[in-house]
Amino acid sequence: MNEPMVKIAGLYEKTSQKGNRYFIGRLNGARLLMFANPGKQSDTDPDWYLYVQEREEQKGEAGGDRRLTARPKPQAPDAGGIDGGDYPARRRSGAF
Repeated sequence: MNEPMVKIAGLYEKTSQKGNRYFIGRLNGARLLMFANPGKQSDTDPDWYLYVQEREEQKGEAGGDRRLTARPKPQAPDAGGIDGGDYPARRRSGAF
C-alpha cells in the first residue's frame, strides 16, 4: 500500500460505565462516535460502527450569543449499547 494517507481526525478511547470500549472525536465541528459491533458473527461483519453526530448552530436567548448544541443521539439498532442506556455522558463545558 504505497498510497499517501491523509489524517482526517483523532479519536480518543473511552470506557462506558458498563465497561464497554468506545471512541470519540471531532471532524469539522461534527462529533464522531465509534462503537464495537455487538452482533459480529463472522469475519465479513464489521468490528466497529462509526457514527457522525451533526452539530447545529443556535442563537442564544440573551445578547445574540451563538452556541453549538448537539442534536439528539442517533437511534441505531443495538450499536454497542447506545439503545441500552450505555451512551457516554455529555459534558456541558463546551467540550463534546
